[in-house]
Amino acid sequence: MMVSDVDARVDRKLQLFTFAGVRVREWVLESTIRYIKPVGGPAGREGLVVGLEDGTVNKIFIDNGFAIPLLKHKACIRCLDMNISRDKIAVVDEESVVSVYDLRTGAVAFEEANATSVAWNSELDDMLCFSGNNTLSIK
Repeated sequence: MMVSDVDARVDRKLQLFTFAGVRVREWVLESTIRYIKPVGGPAGREGLVVGLEDGTVNKIFIDNGFAIPLLKHKACIRCLDMNISRDKIAVVDEESVVSVYDLRTGAVAFEEANATSVAWNSELDDMLCFSGNNTLSIK
């Protein structure tokens, strides 16, 4: 069975619709979408952070037709979250490693193995929680 280019792009496509079902915008990304996290924003400028199979993390604003690359991780993204001040991002990859990136410098600030999910605290900017091996870790 042959898969056309159109079928292969479906898992790389993100579409924005109104509640009435009208398509407003569409983004076709470079790799398969693995994780989407809403990060809020002012009305009409809300944003998403999108983790891709090739390790790329993009930020997408609903009023902009272009995805903004934030970082390139070494493995496929399983889970991610951005801190409240939006200067750090934590990703969990397919190898179960949680990595925290400083978005201003692109440097890895923290890494630890055996993680399955990650979340930043919504009030304390530097508090990170991640789970793995039947343990919840708070850093």
